[in-house]
Amino acid sequence: MHAYATDSRAQAYAYLTVLAVVIAVTMNAVVVSTGFSYGWLISSPSLGAAFIGLLKIFDIWAWRWKWLRKIGVTTTPAVDGIYEGTIRSTYADTVVDVRLIIDQRWLRVLIRFEVMGATTSTSRSSSAAIHEEGHHDARLTYTYSNQVRPGFAEGDMHDHDGAAEITITPEGEVSGRYFNARGRQGVILLKRTE
Repeated sequence: MHAYATDSRAQAYAYLTVLAVVIAVTMNAVVVSTGFSYGWLISSPSLGAAFIGLLKIFDIWAWRWKWLRKIGVTTTPAVDGIYEGTIRSTYADTVVDVRLIIDQRWLRVLIRFEVMGATTSTSRSSSAAIHEEGHHDARLTYTYSNQVRPGFAEGDMHDHDGAAEITITPEGEVSGRYFNARGRQGVILLKRTE
């Protein structure tokens, strides 16, 4: 997985920081109330530990919670899942069955693209940006590296880089386009299956 750009995360970091301070102050008060005279040893490390723990929880699970979205803590669209459909390439007007797999956390993402059937190649993202588009759709833009499976792909097909820009609706419908360093481009039409 790699980092990705999205709309500002500053507000979420602010909430996490305030909550970490509250946890650290509470921990320090509990330690001091027990009579431990070296409470200062606990206060600074507890702030760091609380923030790291909260960030981990938020990165994996909490950023998806609807109530946190409703109060504006995060607006990062959740687009992870498995999508299947077709691409129509400018190369001989070819239509190919494909699968798009998106693994996403709040801070990291990995986008994999596979040709179904006789798997001739697979692609993995190297950079990405995810933004809200309109009120409900998500716009995913990413660059990728494609690796060809020798012996399965056509003889003129080689490893290459490219980029894709897709829109994902709340219903899981995907439409967009791609282009690559081989001078080919096409249209992507997919539907969420998982």
